[in-house]
Amino acid sequence: MMRRIVSICLVLLLACPFIAVESSGAMVPDETFYCYGNTVHCKYPSENLDEVDVSWSVSDDKGAVVPFTLVNEGYITVDATDLDDVFVTQTVSGSNDTDSMIMRVIPLHLDSSDTVKVEYIDDGKVVNVTNINSNTVVRYGDNHSEPPNLPDRVGQSFMGWFTDTMLTEPFDPKKPVLEDTKVYSKWVVSAVPDGSEITGNNVVVTFHSVPGLTYSITGKGSDWISFDVVIKDGYSFKDGSIRVDMDGIRIEPVLGSDHSYKISCSQDRDVVIGGDRSYSIVYDMTNTSVSVDHHDVPPTVFPDTGISMTILADDGHADPSVKVYSDGVDVTSSYVSGNRVTIPYAIGNILVVSSADPIEDDGFPLWWLLIIILIISMIVIAVFIKRNRND
Repeated sequence: MMRRIVSICLVLLLACPFIAVESSGAMVPDETFYCYGNTVHCKYPSENLDEVDVSWSVSDDKGAVVPFTLVNEGYITVDATDLDDVFVTQTVSGSNDTDSMIMRVIPLHLDSSDTVKVEYIDDGKVVNVTNINSNTVVRYGDNHSEPPNLPDRVGQSFMGWFTDTMLTEPFDPKKPVLEDTKVYSKWVVSAVPDGSEITGNNVVVTFHSVPGLTYSITGKGSDWISFDVVIKDGYSFKDGSIRVDMDGIRIEPVLGSDHSYKISCSQDRDVVIGGDRSYSIVYDMTNTSVSVDHHDVPPTVFPDTGISMTILADDGHADPSVKVYSDGVDVTSSYVSGNRVTIPYAIGNILVVSSADPIEDDGFPLWWLLIIILIISMIVIAVFIKRNRND
């Protein structure tokens, strides 16, 4: 067979909404591409046209003929400025065979002078940028922007990329991107190996705990083991959130206790200890005040939905300086812009430090002196003119 995959590129554009891939026309394409520009370029991939004949036809989704420019036998361009769908049929004929390929192109009409930027943000820092312009072509089913691979983090699991700082709207890289987009990584705390215990029958019980939690063995038997869940110093967890799973099944604490457990273990067991950690927020304000979005009073516990706040200088003071610390680490550059602090999810115990200096009195303002000199000069000129008239 002489079918060839047609290479496509584009050059011209205007912004338009995402167009569904289903077509209302009867044609069934062999390949579908998104073309970010208005000019579709289709080329037969081989430079050798001596042994084959290449012919073309172009139509819209209703089957109407669309004019095209034949650059040479193996290369055409199509003006798709006013089209939502373009169907290009390429027919290749040789001495013994003829084959056709139908290609659907979806123009996205990005202006030729525009560039769409996708920024991938991990822990407040831009880790990758994808630039899309009118020359970008994407095969249907491929990524329009390639998410970066992030290194593993001990005690955390990567949950994907999201388009909002609250990490509720997943980012789909297979959909067209028609405006500048910021994409945020989401990590959740995961349990890591915390230790192993051996019972009397040589059964191994392996414990996994999230950061801030551990266990303390309180007793062992031939086919059982008991333990307490222990909260480490410097950590706090939401009431009732601590949980223990054994081989993927939730187990309940010993009756009358909150964090004491006893399990049977006639075979090797995996025990996972988890919980929802609470994070505090402390404000150190000097000649400043803080206004937290959606809160009448600044919270002292980090909200599940993240936090955004504005730092304002007291009357008579200059613009405030703002610093943010997470578990003692300066994270100001990642979460502070001017006098705004935005932290989408808990990154540790937060300390917000702000201060503003008094505005110094510069004494008699210079501009007042200039006005007085101007007034005196006008009076002198007026007197001089009057005397000249009297003379």
